[in-house]
Amino acid sequence: MKTNHVLFLPVILIFLSGCSAGAPPAGHISVAAPAAISESSGRGTCVHLCVAAEFPIPTSGSNAADITAGPDGNLWFTETNASKVASMTTTGEFTEYGVPYLPRGPITTAADGRIWFTAYRGIYAITTAGALTSYTGGLVNGGIGGLPGKDVWLTTSGIKIICSPPRCHDQSYTSIVRMTTGGVQSLLAQYGGVETPGQVASEAGGGVWYTLTGRHLIGFVTAGGVKTDFALPAGSNADGGIAAATDGNAWFTEGSANKIGRISQLGVLTEYPIPTSSSSPVAIIKTNRVVWFTEFAANKIARISMLGIITEYALAPGSGPVGIALGPDGNLWIVEQGSNKIAKFIP
Repeated sequence: MKTNHVLFLPVILIFLSGCSAGAPPAGHISVAAPAAISESSGRGTCVHLCVAAEFPIPTSGSNAADITAGPDGNLWFTETNASKVASMTTTGEFTEYGVPYLPRGPITTAADGRIWFTAYRGIYAITTAGALTSYTGGLVNGGIGGLPGKDVWLTTSGIKIICSPPRCHDQSYTSIVRMTTGGVQSLLAQYGGVETPGQVASEAGGGVWYTLTGRHLIGFVTAGGVKTDFALPAGSNADGGIAAATDGNAWFTEGSANKIGRISQLGVLTEYPIPTSSSSPVAIIKTNRVVWFTEFAANKIARISMLGIITEYALAPGSGPVGIALGPDGNLWIVEQGSNKIAKFIP
C-alpha cells in the first residue's frame, strides 16, 4: 500500500555551541556539537560537521531503523513498528509503502536497482516505483547486504526438528545465505544454537563479512565460497553493525563492550574504546578514508580515522540515532529513532 507524498520542511535546530570545521590533531579525541541553524534564512549557517536539518517521519512511533541510498537519488529506510518501508527525497518529501510483515531493520540497495530488506517472515525487494516482491526465507531474517555483482547476502534463522529416537527436540540455527536477485538461494554456512541473526557487509572482491552475536565471532566468506571464522576475545562481541573497507578489513560496533573493532582477513583484531561511556554504538559505514558510526544512548554520531582517532558529534537530545548512510548529495543521513526523524548531517 502506498501512502501519498508528504512534504516536511526542515525542523530548525538551535544549539548553543558551534562545531569546528578543522581536523583534530593526531591522537586527539573531541566532542563537537552541531552548529546553530539560522531561523531567518531557513537554510541555516551549517556548513561543515553539523546537523543541517531534521525531517519528522509521517508515521508516529515508526521505530525506523536502517537506511540506505537508493538508485533514484532518494533515501530508503525501514519502519519496524509500522510494517512499512519508506523513501525520502533530500528535500524532505516522504513516500511510505506497506509491507506484509514487520521489517527486521536492515535494508540495502542491490545491483539490480531494487531496495532489499528482511522481515520476520520473508525477504523482500521493492522497486523505486513501489513494486514489492517477496522471497521465502527463514522464520526470522536478519542482516542483508548487496554485492557489487548480481547477488545479495543475508543471515537468516529458523528452527529445525532434531530427532534421536524415541525423543525429538527443537534446535535453532542461523544460516549465511547467498541469493540471486531472482530468488535462488545458496547455503554458505550454518550454525546451530544461534537464535539471533547478525549483520552482513559485502566487500569489493565479492566476499562477505558477517557477525554471529550468540557465538561471539565474525566470519568471512570469499567470493569462491571459502569460509573462515574468527573468534573474538572474552569481553568482545560484534553485536551491532559491520562495514567492509577497501583495504580488506572490516569495521564493526561492539555495543556491550563500548568499542569499535577492526579485523583483517587474517584475523588480526584491533579495538578502539569509544570516548563516551555506555554510548550503545549501533550502525557503522565506511566512506572514503573515514568510518562513521552512531551512538544510540549518547545521542551522537562519530567518525574514526584509519589510525583509530575517534571524533564525536552531538545530536539533539533524545534523538537516539541508529541507522546511517551516505546520501547521493554527499551528506550523511541518520535515522533518529528516539525522536522519529531523519537528520541530515554535513560531513
